[in-house]
Amino acid sequence: MPCWCVLHRHAKTRCRTVDASSGQGIGAPLAGTGFDTPSLIGLWGSAPYFHNGQAATLDDVLQIGSQHSVADNAERAALVAYLEQIEYEGPDIVVPEPPQATTYTYLSDLSETSATNGWGPIEKDTSVGENAASDGQPISIGGSEFAKGLGVHAHSEVTYSLTGATYDQFTAFIGVDDETGSSGSVVFEVWLDGVMAYQSSVLRGSDVAEYVQVNIPSSAQELKLVVSDAGDGVGSDHGSWGDAKLRTPSEGGGAAVPGLFYGTVPGNINETDANPKISITTSLSETEDAIAGNTTEVFTGYIYDADGQISFSENNDDKTRLWIDGQLVLSSDLWSDRVSTGNLNLSPGWHQFELRLSNGNGGSGPHTGLAFAYDPDGGANWIHPSDNGSGNLFMTDDPGSSPTPPTSVYLSDLQEDSSTNGWGSIEKDMSNGEREAQDGTTISIGGQTFAKGLGYMRTQPSLIPSLQVNTVALLRVLVLMTKWVTLAR
Repeated sequence: MPCWCVLHRHAKTRCRTVDASSGQGIGAPLAGTGFDTPSLIGLWGSAPYFHNGQAATLDDVLQIGSQHSVADNAERAALVAYLEQIEYEGPDIVVPEPPQATTYTYLSDLSETSATNGWGPIEKDTSVGENAASDGQPISIGGSEFAKGLGVHAHSEVTYSLTGATYDQFTAFIGVDDETGSSGSVVFEVWLDGVMAYQSSVLRGSDVAEYVQVNIPSSAQELKLVVSDAGDGVGSDHGSWGDAKLRTPSEGGGAAVPGLFYGTVPGNINETDANPKISITTSLSETEDAIAGNTTEVFTGYIYDADGQISFSENNDDKTRLWIDGQLVLSSDLWSDRVSTGNLNLSPGWHQFELRLSNGNGGSGPHTGLAFAYDPDGGANWIHPSDNGSGNLFMTDDPGSSPTPPTSVYLSDLQEDSSTNGWGSIEKDMSNGEREAQDGTTISIGGQTFAKGLGYMRTQPSLIPSLQVNTVALLRVLVLMTKWVTLAR
């Protein structure tokens, strides 16, 4: 049976067995309840015992509240002295460190090495506006506003020096600024040391913001951002780089960034399809928004629990699933109920996190209160979970693990499922050439040659294997395809 111990005023300890005669404790019988008895080990180094965390010293602890206060100064001093002299001869007690913050530098806070713009000067933290300096509006793309970023007009090139810096990643939200209405059509490019690392599709004034993430090798010396027209002229081509920033990794580096991967998959509730990872969210504001019909929203990554005390709750219309470390801890199929976990009593540190919220049809989102909430103390004081942008609560990957180097697979080294071509056969690692097989030449686009890629002439979309490949390699292939279509017309 569980035992309870009491420190007497003369620093002696008496233990008794909890049984039916022990009576009530906080409104419930003590017998059979069990205890999570706090240890006195290491107590001299802090003051967390029997108080709410606001006492600076043990002497203060023993003057808080009525249950554990000691009014007599001499008795209190004796008790403090006793607690402070308790020695511990076991292994070192390791307290987990809080997550190391990753730092970010906004491009609008840096000085560019050069800049050209198609209409007036480039603008920092506003849209491009008109032809005068500082005449832009708050950056807004597809209804989403960004306090930081760059406002430009096609054709635009902005260059930054990376020499001596330790940045490992560039990210931004891109698109035609809302100040043009539904007008405008642009293409965004990111270049590293003269090599294109990213190219967007054609983005138009009616499109939502597109998320860009480009890894920066340690050898990179120059970053160049390019916005061009889509081949239909530069009218209303107001491009904005929302929240454009460079990441400096914490000591040890790694691929983890603050926030959770977010995506949507079809179905109510889809538990099997992988998160498509269309964006990264730190605020988790999506959990409180309406959900499209027959759709499941997916949030994946890691959550930080500092002390092992944490609980979760949902009141989402329609369904909810939450997995922690691969274990289903919260499940609800009713649109109008609130379902909560108890204290999960996790080990302090990072834990794998997967949340799925869905809607069948009709109304969706929060039924009453918060659709998804947590209590960092393991109770029922529900608050909305949100990361402050530094990785204090959520990270996309486990920061404690070593990063896995990305691998590249070239499409020209794979066997396609099927293909059609407008002139001859598709060519691998050469241009389309003429009608004969392998009659192409080295792939060359704008004077830049490529050893790997595909050459083809468009008649209808080619079908390529449904395989995940390195993003940069895929983008390069798409660029090659687009360029050949242009040359072949």
